[in-house]
This record gives sequence, C-alpha cells and structure tokens, in this order.
Amino acid sequence: MKRSVEVALVLMVGLLVAGVGLVAALGGEDTDFDFHWKRWQRSRTFTVEVAENGTMFSPDAEPLDDDGWPLYGNEFITMGYLYPEGTLTCDSDNNCNGVNPDGTPEFPDRVIGIWTCRGWHIADAATTSSGIVINTNQTYAFGDNPTANIITTEGFELADFNLEFERAVTGGTGEFSKARGMQIQEFLGWNASIGTAYSMTFELSR
Repeated sequence: MKRSVEVALVLMVGLLVAGVGLVAALGGEDTDFDFHWKRWQRSRTFTVEVAENGTMFSPDAEPLDDDGWPLYGNEFITMGYLYPEGTLTCDSDNNCNGVNPDGTPEFPDRVIGIWTCRGWHIADAATTSSGIVINTNQTYAFGDNPTANIITTEGFELADFNLEFERAVTGGTGEFSKARGMQIQEFLGWNASIGTAYSMTFELSR
C-alpha cells in the first residue's frame, strides 16, 4: 500500500506538470475546445480521438510476466492527448500517429485536452488479443483548464482492434456538469510512444 501511494503521488505531480505544459501550449481563453463545443452542443453527440502518451503508462510493480507485461490484477495509470475527430491516421497494421517517440504530441496545435485512464487488468496484457482486458475509469479534460470541462466514464475495455464497444458516462464538470449517457470506444492501434490510439464517441443525454 505504501508503494502504491508513493507511485500515485509521483504520477499526480507528473500529470500536473503535463497539464501546465498543455495549458501553455493551448494558450489563451479561446481554445479549439470552444470552437468544437459550439458545434457539439447542438446535438450532444460528438467524437474525439485519444492518443496515449506511452511514456506515462505506469503499472504496478507486480504482477508482471517475464517480459514486464501486466498480468491479471495489475493496477495502472496512464495519460494522453485529446484530438478532434479526423486527426489520427492508422495503417493496415494498426500503427497510428498522434504521439512522438518521446511522448510529446505530434500535432500540438490540434490538442484540445488531456485524457487520463486508471484501472485494473482483468486479463493478461501480453496474451489477450480479443475480449475484455481491463476495467477502467477515464477522465476527459477539455480546453485550457484541466478541471473546468470534464467528462468521466466507466466500464470494460476490449483488446480487439476496430471493434466498437460501449461504456457508461458517469458525470462531468463545466459544460458537461450534467453529463449522462454513453461512450462508444474503438481501439485503433499503437503509436510511436508505444501508447494506444482510440476513437471515442459520446452520446450525451439532454
């Protein structure tokens, strides 16, 4: 427990530093989020893309397999960048863009927020290529203030590429303070930082 608390504190500092950097990169009050929100709020259904920063993936020290991949029961936290729909491209081998090998965003001018994900492996990561692999909480922090406009979701995640599945929207802040509904997630592939890439569609109740 002590080790887990120490790891969590280190990660929180890292996330806050990254958030400050992102705010600086976005700059000003009239961010891309404001532009997209004006369009999104008409239907309350919209899609964003997530590019995980693989350098920020931090699993527990155990259980791991011999190659360092998380096994059943391993807890983790990670983070990434939110992009507008249509930013990411992936080839036929599910190799995607969006993040540079050092973890920086490949398209910094298009970043519209921060994504964080924490949860547990409920299948062995290295050997699971189909079906449920993790159970997670995801936080989508839109705009230049990482606490102002948030959506949170809960649910299982599948290991299958290009297969849509549903998660529950559990709440939010700011423009999303009464958010309820459904998140439709699709695993697109892996990027150069050894992070994942996703398409996320939100269908929010009015």
